[in-house]
Amino acid sequence: MSGMLDVYPLSERHTADYLAEMLMEVQNKWNITSSKVVCVVSDGAPNIVKAINDTYGDHKHLYCFAHMLNLIPQKAISNIPTLVSLLTKIKQIVTFFKYSVVACDKLTSLQLQDGTDKESILKLKQEVPTRWNSTFYMLERFKLLASKISMVLFEIPNAPSMINVTELNDLNDIIYLLKPLELVTKEVSGQNYITTS
Repeated sequence: MSGMLDVYPLSERHTADYLAEMLMEVQNKWNITSSKVVCVVSDGAPNIVKAINDTYGDHKHLYCFAHMLNLIPQKAISNIPTLVSLLTKIKQIVTFFKYSVVACDKLTSLQLQDGTDKESILKLKQEVPTRWNSTFYMLERFKLLASKISMVLFEIPNAPSMINVTELNDLNDIIYLLKPLELVTKEVSGQNYITTS
């Protein structure tokens, strides 16, 4: 079961004091006493953790498990220079396609030539650091379209270079390692059943 008490636009800097004030505003609006609050789940940002601790006490904050799980691949990848380099190259290529109508049209055309119907045409996905699993989804889609991406990049002057065969193999390995984390994150992020946090 999933529920929401309220949504507030936050118009000020997200300081711990301001967030604590907003938490109390929601609590008061719904006539909830602090003693009835069992725990508050959030990411690990220091401002919200402090707001929760200041408002409800030191033992009422619970880190969101899915959020913490998502940090694992981010930290792991950031500690391996060759992976950082590979991700940088892929992000540059994805960004190139995002801003090049010519490249996108060629990618679409190649898919249509292969018999893909218009409704099933795939576009590259960009990583969004605040979105869970977005690195995985970007890499998975890149791998799926790699041969077509390569053809498009070869045809367009000043396009970024395609990743090489060794890097494609590394990409396959990264996807293989990230897939279980993606599955677990989706599982613990469910709304129709009890999750870990």
